[in-house]
Parts: sequence; C-alpha cells; structure tokens
Amino acid sequence: MYERCPRCGIDLTEKGRFCPRCGVALDPSAVRASPPPPPTSPQYPKYEPYYEKPQQTFSVVAFGLALGGLILWVLVIPAFVLGIIGLKNEPAGKTYAKVAIWISSIIMGFWALLIIAAFIIPLVLNNYYGSPGQV
Repeated sequence: MYERCPRCGIDLTEKGRFCPRCGVALDPSAVRASPPPPPTSPQYPKYEPYYEKPQQTFSVVAFGLALGGLILWVLVIPAFVLGIIGLKNEPAGKTYAKVAIWISSIIMGFWALLIIAAFIIPLVLNNYYGSPGQV
C-alpha cells in the first residue's frame, strides 16, 4: 500500500499505478522513499484584514430625529443641526444626513408657514370684515 503521491502529496489508500488526483505514474519504491511534499494549501484559513466600520452616528441620529419630527415637530431642530454635523464630519453617513436635513427643512418650513398664516389670516379678516362692534 502506498503512503503519499510524490507530486501532490495526497494520501494514497488504494493500490494503483497512477495517482487519482494528479495522474502521476506511481513507482512503489519512489513513493515510499520520498519525503512528504510541502502542503499546497495553507494550514490555517485565510483571514481578511479587519476594517473599522465608518462612523455615521450623527447622521443616523439626525435621521431618526427627523422621522420623529413628523410626529413631534420639536425634534426637527436637533435633527437639522445633527444632520449638518453629520454631513461635515461623517463621509459614510452622507445619505442619512442629507435626508435628515431635507425632512427637517420641509417640516420647519411647514410650521413656519402655519405660524405666519395664523398671524396674517386674522389681520386680513379684520381689515375685510372690520372689527367687532363697528357699525
């Protein structure tokens, strides 16, 4: 019975004239006398280098606050500020920061228009219909 193939180093369990893996002709005296070849594959698995996950904390928090601002409008101001900080400091979180800034801007604009309308509409109605008690 043969021990190892002289070319590829596979363990040979069956008797044969050729290696089942690489096809080299097996000479019984050469196979037993040859030292085992160095392994062709690494003994340990290949590990990929560790890459630190890019930071996007401000951007993700700003995005969450902007979404929360859809329900509780006071959250849009810190969302807007954190979105700007995230846009400048975190290249990996630019998308979250941009979306947070857009959502915050739209909500702040809506509330600004609503507040302005709350002051202007009574003034316009007062001028059109007159003050109560005027004849």
